[in-house]
Amino acid sequence: MRIALIWAALALAACGESGDARVDAAAPQAPARGCADGLPVAIDAASVAASGVAPSPAAVERLRGEAERAVRRVANALCVDGGLPEGAFRRFPRLLVQQADGADNAAFWSGEGTPQAGDLVFQAVFHEGGERPALAMPPDPDLREGLICWHDFDGNRAMCEERLP
Repeated sequence: MRIALIWAALALAACGESGDARVDAAAPQAPARGCADGLPVAIDAASVAASGVAPSPAAVERLRGEAERAVRRVANALCVDGGLPEGAFRRFPRLLVQQADGADNAAFWSGEGTPQAGDLVFQAVFHEGGERPALAMPPDPDLREGLICWHDFDGNRAMCEERLP
């Protein structure tokens, strides 16, 4: 009973004399949903295994989670900045993450030749001998440039051509 009275008193204290609730501008707001937040992420385990790595299921799941967080973080920032349109990822059933041995840069592609019709494919070197820790993500600037080149190669031709193998 006392707890209910305390909550009622706190609720009344948050109201002005007119009874309208005051909004504290410094109060944290729920984050806006990003343009890539609903895109499921899957790992092409065969591509990782073909690179000579025999990761545990836990390591593969960790890579999937890191890829999901990194791509969403970078893609959502690009959508906010206008580098990607708001609906850029709506047409894709999933993002498929593949190990790309010998690649210099992160690459994103879609269309013909994807393992499953409609996939958006993210390829990078997640493991390369002793040069990188096992199953490490590429840095955010590399992901950013890869997404920009996937979306608008012609509009960013100079940067994108430098990224080609």
